[in-house]
Amino acid sequence: MLKSEKKAAADEIKKELEKINAWNNFWQTNYDSGDYDYILELGKKVLLEHHHRKRLRAQWEEENAEMLKKVEEIRERLIKIDFWFDFYQKMYDDEQYELLIRQAGRCLEENEENRLNAMKAMEEEEKREQEERKRRALERKREEKEELERETREMIERVKEEWAEQQEAEMERRLAAKRYKVKSGGGLLSGLLNIFLSEDNGDRCDGDCDNCPSHYGYRYGRWYYGHGHMHGCERGGNGGASGRTLRN
Repeated sequence: MLKSEKKAAADEIKKELEKINAWNNFWQTNYDSGDYDYILELGKKVLLEHHHRKRLRAQWEEENAEMLKKVEEIRERLIKIDFWFDFYQKMYDDEQYELLIRQAGRCLEENEENRLNAMKAMEEEEKREQEERKRRALERKREEKEELERETREMIERVKEEWAEQQEAEMERRLAAKRYKVKSGGGLLSGLLNIFLSEDNGDRCDGDCDNCPSHYGYRYGRWYYGHGHMHGCERGGNGGASGRTLRN
C-alpha cells in the first residue's frame, strides 16, 4: 500500500475516532510524524472495541428499558421541583440507577406527601374564606333589609304626620270660617253659638264620654247639637283638634 493510500486510510480512522471523541494528542502526534501504519492498526482495534461496547450497551439498555425509563421520570420530576441535587447527578453519571431510584424515589414520596398536606391545608383555608365571605354577604343583606325597613317606617310616619297636619289645618280653616259666619250672623242663636265656639270656652273634653253633655259640632255639612256629630267637636272630643269622637 502506497503512503498516500495509508494516509487516506488514516484520515478515515481519524474521522471515526473524532466522532466518538477518542482522537487526542497521542493520535495527532503519530499522525503528524507520518506513522500511519500504527494509526491504522491501533485505531481499528479502538473502533472495534467501541462498536462492541456500543452493541453491548444497546443490548443492556434494551434489557433494562423499564428501569431507565423510571430513572428518567424521577430525574425530570426532581428537576421540576428543584430537588435534583449534585449527589443525584453523580449517581446518574456513574449509572448507579438502582441506588438513585431508591433514594430519589423516597424523596419524591415525602415531597408528594408534603404537597398533598399543603394542598389539603389550602383547600381548608379556601373553604373557611368562602364561608366567611358568605356570612358577611348574608350579614350585609340583613343590614340592608333592616335599613330599608327603617327608612320605610320613617317615611310612612312622615307621611302620616304631614297628612294629620294637613287635616288639622283644613279643619281649623273650616272651623274659623264657621265662627266668622256665626259671628257675623247676629241674633240670639248666633250669640249663643258664638259663646260655645269661642276659644275662651274652658269646657273641654275630659274623656268621660258616657257622661258628656250635649255640645256643638259639625256633621253632614251643618252644625249639630247633641252627641252624634263626627267633626268640629266644640269640646275637643277624643280626636282633639281634629274633632273626631267615639260617640256615633
